Amino acid sequence: MYIYIYIYIYIHTNPQPPSPQQTEPHAETMSDQIARAEDCEKKAEKKLSGWGLFSSKYEDAADLFDKAANSFKLAKSWDQAGSTYIKLANCHLKMDC
Repeated sequence: MYIYIYIYIYIHTNPQPPSPQQTEPHAETMSDQIARAEDCEKKAEKKLSGWGLFSSKYEDAADLFDKAANSFKLAKSWDQAGSTYIKLANCHLKMDC
């Protein structure tokens, strides 16, 4: 008898998780990912063409190229992701010199 009371109280005091129809999707569309990636890639190219007084421009550009490549991967744009990873590798090579 007490177990039934406990179950009743447990069910009515703990909120139920929302159903899949009630939740909003948090995933961005592929076009949003590509736009984000292209934006990061442009910023990285701008870092490389500018002066780096306070920090290494190659480190900053490498971070931006990494973000861009990951966004391209999420958008399943494999060719653009590969070319961005090549740019990232070149930044890492220049940082070591």
